[in-house]
Amino acid sequence: MTLERLDRCGGWKPTGPGVIVDINVSTRQVERSIELGGANPFGRLVPAPWDSSGNTVAVALMGDILSINDGDAAAIVELQSGTVKGFGSEKDLDGSITEIALVAPDEAYVIVSNPKLPLVNATSVVRINPETGSVGPVLVDSRTESQPDGGFCHRGLVVLGEHVLVGSQGPCDVGVVVLDRQS
Repeated sequence: MTLERLDRCGGWKPTGPGVIVDINVSTRQVERSIELGGANPFGRLVPAPWDSSGNTVAVALMGDILSINDGDAAAIVELQSGTVKGFGSEKDLDGSITEIALVAPDEAYVIVSNPKLPLVNATSVVRINPETGSVGPVLVDSRTESQPDGGFCHRGLVVLGEHVLVGSQGPCDVGVVVLDRQS
């Protein structure tokens, strides 16, 4: 389970780095915490396909969705050892990661929400290298010539073979966008 640390009185702003906690379901006691070292976690833990043990996961470290945060935009976590390796930057991505799809230690795809227009949060799909943090090309952007402000359009991200699939909702075209990983 991931836990955010938010100040409920201060407008739900992050108050510290998020954590992953290991809870004993029998005793309902926290047995261990892994500090994520970045902003608060967002979304689900994404299992790494290269680790059949299920020990390695990725997590988005969104923090405050309404601003570009310092620190890592996401992290790869080895649950057994508690090792956390942050990657990416919101400045390089131009927003916060809302979803991650892992392919290999050096290949992932993310949906990024841009905070520049409040209540719009234009989204894009970007390739990123978790090993180096380098941001690759933007594959799809909700900001287009006909819709310059974009919108929170992209949800649901999966990699199937040589393709990246992402859901698209209004105000953008509704459907599934299929992208070639190689191009």
